[in-house]
Amino acid sequence: MQSLELFILKNDISAIESVMERIIAYIGHDGTPPHIVRAVYLNTVTVLFNGLQRFGQSDQSLLQWTSVTYLHRCTIVQMIDIMRESGRKLCDLIRCSQPPSRTASPDDILAFIERKGMYPEFSLQLIADHFSMSISGFSYHFKKTMGQNFKEYIDQLRIQKSIVLLRSSDDTLELIARQVGYSNTSSFIRTFKKIVGMTPGQYRDSNK
Repeated sequence: MQSLELFILKNDISAIESVMERIIAYIGHDGTPPHIVRAVYLNTVTVLFNGLQRFGQSDQSLLQWTSVTYLHRCTIVQMIDIMRESGRKLCDLIRCSQPPSRTASPDDILAFIERKGMYPEFSLQLIADHFSMSISGFSYHFKKTMGQNFKEYIDQLRIQKSIVLLRSSDDTLELIARQVGYSNTSSFIRTFKKIVGMTPGQYRDSNK
């Protein structure tokens, strides 16, 4: 419940939807005791209704949901329907309240990474903010658009750049690490070994 409340406060639609699906799956499971189902359901809709009221949502449909939720015994199917509908309405309200997102096509994403990707301060938060998206929303969008996890993509890009520098310069590992976006040399060495199969020093020695 605390996670759901936090994501609602952050207006993180993707996270809200994810938590709601987990809650619905939990109460819909045959092994969940009825009193637990009822308690989880009531706590969840209370959080959702509070979120709806935060957006000034007090229309007739919300009053009807409130009446059905608290004054009547519902079947599990009815509970799930009420949770889905109130969750959907809340996410729609959040979506309407947010500023329009910038386009985040593959070309736009690659252009931003080209400009910023080798800086130590580059992060998922930075690029998500650039495209006016939440971290979880952009992470999902990146994987769907680019076909790869964001961190894995950036690490591979940085290591490819470091390989060029190891072959073409006598710069120290510390300097190369900074040039490709790692403020911590140990992190650079660990990532390089994971991707290439040997340390940067071993790679440089083997390619002299």
